[in-house]
Amino acid sequence: MTIRHFAEATFFFLLTAFFVLSSASFSHAQELGLIKITKFEGETAISPSWSPQRNAISFITNRGSKNGRMNDVWSVAPDGSNVQRLTVFPEDSWGGDVGVSDALWLGPTSDLVVHDSNVFHEWLRFQLSQNPPLPVSRSAYDGPSPYFEELLWVPGGLGSDSFAVSQDGKSAGWGIRTTSNGVCPLVTDAVVSPFDVLDGQYANGVGSVLASGVLNCGVQLSNAVVGMSYSPDATQVVLARVRIQIIMALTWRSTTRVAGWFESLRTMEVDPALL
Repeated sequence: MTIRHFAEATFFFLLTAFFVLSSASFSHAQELGLIKITKFEGETAISPSWSPQRNAISFITNRGSKNGRMNDVWSVAPDGSNVQRLTVFPEDSWGGDVGVSDALWLGPTSDLVVHDSNVFHEWLRFQLSQNPPLPVSRSAYDGPSPYFEELLWVPGGLGSDSFAVSQDGKSAGWGIRTTSNGVCPLVTDAVVSPFDVLDGQYANGVGSVLASGVLNCGVQLSNAVVGMSYSPDATQVVLARVRIQIIMALTWRSTTRVAGWFESLRTMEVDPALL
């Protein structure tokens, strides 16, 4: 059974600061209880993730980058205190990478799952539970290194845009593009798997495909998978899909129109053994 939620909504956005809104007040006009928790001048802060212990919010930022482009994982307390850098990824030498592009907490553990986009793209387990001295310097462009364990390897020319973990840390899901960059149509899969089987396999070579989508150049009716999240009991996932239309002009410049929606799928109706 498929249940769709929400109408079309704007998909692309840019965050330069994070705010915490107290549940004691939801007054948009007065903004009562709104606390700005990132205040670094010129910072681009993205991908906030609240720790299961509720004492920290991780985020991705270019703060501390020598070239202003490379991202690392930082954390901050919900009241804006205790700002701390967690990783130092190597600055790339060829100018095409951005370091870490996503991070999320791994179930009830103190570990994070991070997307390393240096050279070959990988999903890594950042082992904060081992209490390493912070920040942890990543000593390799690719593959495992101290406090970083490989989960998934993204084949060259493809891409992986999202990762999800159930609240108990036992189930994992991710998005993987299965056709090469620059090829139309671009096919995307949403894949689910038990978390504990992930040990560095290709992202398109493990797990079970829950749903697929296509990004068609010049065709408005596309449904590419660009994000996912588990329900608290891990029996459902919510997929974020995007519809994109690329209009090519005679100058070869393109105009992109993007809209998105959410879709809820029951994992138990795909493969109960995965739960």
